[in-house]
Amino acid sequence: MSRLSRASAVVAPCVFTVGRLACALVVVVSTFDGTQQIADPATWMQGLAAFDRAAKAIAVAIVFDILDGIVARLLGSASSFGVQLDSLADVAAFGMAPAVLGFFWGAQPIRSGLAGASNASFVAAAWCVFTAFVACAVFRLARFNVEAGKPSTGHRYFVGLPVPAAAAVIAAVVHFGKQPLDDWTAGAAWLALMAILSALMASRIRYDVVEPYPKVLRKWLFRVPVAGLLLWAVWIHSEVTVLLGVVFCATSGPVCGVVRRLSADTRRP
Repeated sequence: MSRLSRASAVVAPCVFTVGRLACALVVVVSTFDGTQQIADPATWMQGLAAFDRAAKAIAVAIVFDILDGIVARLLGSASSFGVQLDSLADVAAFGMAPAVLGFFWGAQPIRSGLAGASNASFVAAAWCVFTAFVACAVFRLARFNVEAGKPSTGHRYFVGLPVPAAAAVIAAVVHFGKQPLDDWTAGAAWLALMAILSALMASRIRYDVVEPYPKVLRKWLFRVPVAGLLLWAVWIHSEVTVLLGVVFCATSGPVCGVVRRLSADTRRP
């Protein structure tokens, strides 16, 4: 392989890594735009569109993350440097940016409407929860880097909820709900969801990329039509389809773990 070819193989995955960083910037800027615009009745619709744009930017970042890995494997340019660079981009795109979106979409509007002790308590809870989300995302990525350097066991699964999947849940809820939360009960549920996602990322729960799907859908004969059907559903009813999809992914680990444990108990004499 020539020097130019080797350089191209190294640079190509980095293009998608930089793309994720650009998406993170779009998320933050669009979130701030939405926060300012939605406060004015004249620009209320533009504010909703800005929040939705932030959610879609997270989805684009996930696509870039997938393409990053595919290109690196195809070109044989995977390296420890690439792993570290990839994780740093993930901190911005799937840790900090979703936390900013989640705070200003699901906590800031409620914070502005509360007063006194209720305001102080909700603000403290929101800061704790979203700080924990970012911290658990960083912890999850650091643990992944450490385990990526160990010899492979030959079985493909992730330990803990992948950080892009947690970010996808936030993006899907924002894309589905559109309008920022303005009720403290909904805000409390939102903070609870963020806490659950944080715990799943830091957990040792196994997320298998194959196990949740029926065996018939694992065959290539069925993958193509199923993928086509999913793309059609996302195109026609993106809000519901994406939300159901990310909820399925986020809950597949705990659900499959319970099923495995129950199956093991039933096989015991």
